[in-house]
Amino acid sequence: MNSFFLPHEAIQINTIIFPQDRSHQIMRVLRLQAGEHVYVLDNRGNRYLTELITVDPLATRGRIIQQELSSNEPVSNLHLFVAITQRDKLEWIFQKCTEIGVNQFTPVVTRRSLSQETVANARKQERWTKIVMEAAEQSQRDCIPEIHPTIPLANCLSYAGDYKLVAYENEKIVSIPDALPEASPANVAILVGPEGGFSVEEIVLLDAQGWRAVSLGRRVLRMETAAIVACTLILHHLGEMGI
Repeated sequence: MNSFFLPHEAIQINTIIFPQDRSHQIMRVLRLQAGEHVYVLDNRGNRYLTELITVDPLATRGRIIQQELSSNEPVSNLHLFVAITQRDKLEWIFQKCTEIGVNQFTPVVTRRSLSQETVANARKQERWTKIVMEAAEQSQRDCIPEIHPTIPLANCLSYAGDYKLVAYENEKIVSIPDALPEASPANVAILVGPEGGFSVEEIVLLDAQGWRAVSLGRRVLRMETAAIVACTLILHHLGEMGI
C-alpha cells in the first residue's frame, strides 16, 4: 500500500487534502483511483488509513478510515555518522540506511574525505531530505529520519550517546555484538569512514573520547557497503530486524 508523508495542515478531522505535488503523483505517476486505500503519515508516529474520494491532479481528497499508532519504527535510536563522499554514493547510503531503520544521519568531514566542505547548500539539503522521505515511504516507516548539518570529525568527539562505535578495518578482535548489549533498546552511534579509511591519529582521538573501534569482519568493505553492514548488524543485534 502506498504511503505519503504530509504536512500537519493537510490532515483534518476526517479528511485528507493532498497538496498539489502529491495529488499529481497519485493521479499521473501512481495512477491510483477513487476508492483505493493509502496510508497518510504525519511524521509524529501516527498513520491514517485513508480512502481516496476524489482523485484530481491539483487537489486529491481522501477520507480517514482509521488512525493507527506507529508500528514500524525501531525502538532503538541508531545515528549514522558517515564520511562525506561522492554525491551518488552518499545519497545511496542515505536511502538504503533509511530503509534498514536508521533514525539520524550526520555527514562528517575526515582527514581523507573526498570533500572537505562542511557547508551543504540549501538545494543539497533539500535533495537529501527528499531522498530519505521517499525511502521512508517506500519502506513503510512512520517517521522521516533526520539529516543533520555536515560537521568536521572533531565535532564528533564530544557526542553523547549510550554506545559510540567506529567501524575500523584494523580492529581484529572486537565485533559489534561484543560492544553492545543484546536485544536492549539503546541510543547507538556508528561512525563510518571514507574510502581511504581513518588515520591512526583519528582513531586515537576517537578512542580517547569513548568511541570504540569495532570490526565488520575479516574482509575490508567499501565505505557504502560498510555503512549498510554496520547498521544492519547493530539493528539485528538489538532485535530490531525481526518480524
